[in-house]
Amino acid sequence: MKTTKRVKVDNNRQIEAYLKDRGLKEHEKELLSIIARDHRDFSGNVLDLGCASGTFIKAMHDKWPDAEYTGVDISGELIDISRKKLAGVSVNLIVQDITRYKPAGKFDIIIASGILSCFEDFESVLGKWTSWLKKSGRLYIFGRFNSCDIDTKIIYRNNRYSRDWEKGLIVYSVDTVKRYLEGIKLKHDFKRFYLNIDIQKNENPIRTYTARCVDGSVLVINGANTIAEQFFLTIRAAE
Repeated sequence: MKTTKRVKVDNNRQIEAYLKDRGLKEHEKELLSIIARDHRDFSGNVLDLGCASGTFIKAMHDKWPDAEYTGVDISGELIDISRKKLAGVSVNLIVQDITRYKPAGKFDIIIASGILSCFEDFESVLGKWTSWLKKSGRLYIFGRFNSCDIDTKIIYRNNRYSRDWEKGLIVYSVDTVKRYLEGIKLKHDFKRFYLNIDIQKNENPIRTYTARCVDGSVLVINGANTIAEQFFLTIRAAE
C-alpha cells in the first residue's frame, strides 16, 4: 500500500528584512498615529508581539517615554539588535516563540503587526491575546485581511534560501474575524491601509513590492503571486 509522504511546514522565520537599521515603515507610521489617537498622555505598559529589531518600540518610547515596554520575538539575533537599539529604555526583551509566551501580568496596549497570518487558528490566538489586556486595554493588529468573505491558506517554498515549505501567508476575511469578535462581544474597528509609495522588487522574492494600476492605485504583491489587502484592526478589552 502506497503511503503519502507528510510535508513538513514551518512558520516563516525569514528575518533578513529586519537586520538592517531602518526608519518606520509607512504602515508603522500610521499605526503609531492610530495609537496616539487613543492614548495621549500614556504611561502604561506595552507588549509588542514579534517585536523584531525593536524599531516600533523605539518609536513608541520616543513618544511615550514614561511607559514600560515588553518585546517578544523568536529570533535571538533580532533581540540582540533590539537590546542595542533600546539601551536606556525601560524594556523587557524576551527570546521566545509567542505561542509559548505567558506574561506575568496584563497590558494596556498589545501590538501584533504582521503575525496573525502565521496562525491557522486565529480564534484561539485572539482569545489569548485579548485575555492579556487590562480592562481599558487595546489590541492593535496590522496585517493581511480579505475584503471578500473568503479565507485562504497558502504554503510556499522560497527556493532561493531553502527547500523547506513555509507558511505565514494565511489570510482571513474581514467578515470572518468580525463574526468571531461579535460572537464574543468584543468591540473592534477595521481600517483599510493604502500604501502610497512604490517599493521595488527585492532579491528575496517573498518580500513584498508594489505595482501601479492605470488609475494610480498601488497593488502590494510578492513572488508567491499573492496580492495583499492590508488592514489595521483595533480590539478593545471586554468591559
